[in-house]
Amino acid sequence: MARDGFEDDTSRAATARYLADISSELSSLAHRAGLDVVAHLFEMARAEAEENILADDPIAGRSN
Repeated sequence: MARDGFEDDTSRAATARYLADISSELSSLAHRAGLDVVAHLFEMARAEAEENILADDPIAGRSN
């Protein structure tokens, strides 16, 4: 069993990508509602998820 209880790093990466995507959407929603602190927290969550993606697969963060 890999770290964090995931069977493989693919599941961990997929989860991190999903969390990054949904956090970005929630941040936008919070901004539109004037909930700037909440939006900031979701942006922090997005950034953390993306950092984990890059830590697991540095190539995933490169643009072509």
